[in-house]
Amino acid sequence: KEKHSDHVCRLQDQLRRLKKVEEKAKKKAVKPRKEKPLTTINMCCSACGQRGHMKTNKNCPMYKNNPVNVALTDQELAQQESSIGQDDLVKVEGTKVLLNRVVVDHANDVRRKSLLLRFPKDKVRKKRRHGEEECDYLEKRKSIQRRKTNPEVPFADALEKIVNKLAVVSEAWAFLKPVQAKIVPDYYNVIKFPMDLQTVRDNIRKHEYTSRQQFMEHVNLIVNNCITYNGFNSDLSKNAQRMLEICVAEMKEVDKELEQLEQEINPILGDDPQVALSYLFGKVVEEIKATPDSWPFHTPVSAKKLPDYYKIIRRPMDLDTMHKNVKKHKYLCREEFIADINQIVENSITYNGPSSPYTKTAELMKMVGLQALESATESISKLEEQIPHVPLALRQESSGSTVYDGSQPLSVDSSDTMVLDSGQATSPVGDIDVEGWEEESIAEDVVDVKKVLLEDLQHSSSSESNSESELEVNQFF
Repeated sequence: KEKHSDHVCRLQDQLRRLKKVEEKAKKKAVKPRKEKPLTTINMCCSACGQRGHMKTNKNCPMYKNNPVNVALTDQELAQQESSIGQDDLVKVEGTKVLLNRVVVDHANDVRRKSLLLRFPKDKVRKKRRHGEEECDYLEKRKSIQRRKTNPEVPFADALEKIVNKLAVVSEAWAFLKPVQAKIVPDYYNVIKFPMDLQTVRDNIRKHEYTSRQQFMEHVNLIVNNCITYNGFNSDLSKNAQRMLEICVAEMKEVDKELEQLEQEINPILGDDPQVALSYLFGKVVEEIKATPDSWPFHTPVSAKKLPDYYKIIRRPMDLDTMHKNVKKHKYLCREEFIADINQIVENSITYNGPSSPYTKTAELMKMVGLQALESATESISKLEEQIPHVPLALRQESSGSTVYDGSQPLSVDSSDTMVLDSGQATSPVGDIDVEGWEEESIAEDVVDVKKVLLEDLQHSSSSESNSESELEVNQFF
């Protein structure tokens, strides 16, 4: 009981103290502090000494009279030196030479002005004002070759626009998303390859469609799945066919654009067999580059690291050089392409030895390349048939590696190949760049070479052989 009474007394005391504190707080209310408004009276200008503004203010009387101090020119220095008077500047008293204070101050002033900035006043750049006619950024600059965009991106954008138009159609409500197994339990037992517009859109964004045919196959699959599950006369099947008709109409509107993009994505679909063949060879080069430990053959050998390499190897070859040859369309058949692969192996054997790990890697690269060519042998064979065959020796002669000087007689064999009597082939036509060749320049070269050949043929023994050879040359051209 005593403890309880003491506890109660303590609580009562605490309550009394709290009440007293609250009463004092009410009697002495805290007044809010008055914020002094900012005035410009306290500002003092360091230029003119007046109050109410700063030296950066245009209203300051010294603002415009504060010129930019720059280095003096030679003429201004001469004027400053000649401006001082010549009277009583130097006094001589015995062995002492006394200089007037004016000379010393003048010399210090000139030195201080000359050391302000290191460029003359006439070279100071004036500030340009808004609206001046002279604008450097309007001058024409040299054009920069920009990197071409990936054709898969605009192709995917065009297809996605078509899908978005199909999704808005009222008949396509049942084909927007995948069928839910909870709502239709037996759907996936009947339909083994389900498809919907959402899945098509996801495939477009993943760039899985590289042709119009692949896209239309999936749209047709939606219609076939609907007919298979619901029947041909079902309302859903009619809606699916209506959606297919809209899709075909939209595809026809952008047919030319999509066709051009398809050819850029896959040149095999184009009309130019040389571009298609170079595309296949480029794929083979990429597969060869993926060979493990093939990095020494990716780029040309550095003459700084191996000074004796180009003394031993007379015909260097590497994968980057092959890739450049592919871009320039120098390979007209697989034999020329395989010859460069073999050259890499031969160079490694010559310089590193047959048992070197580099040589083993080169042989593995050769095997990978031959396997890649074998997998595309049908496409390559068809393209080679479409390309007019110009032997490698002829193209090398036209590029300057072999030159026909007219000292040896010329003949034309059954394979439309001009051969010297010594067996060395020559070329009437140079390397043709399929990407940017000009018909007029090539035609002129062919006419010039034809004239030279006909003049050489006039030196043959009989007129009959002349006419026969001339006929063969005309057939060749």
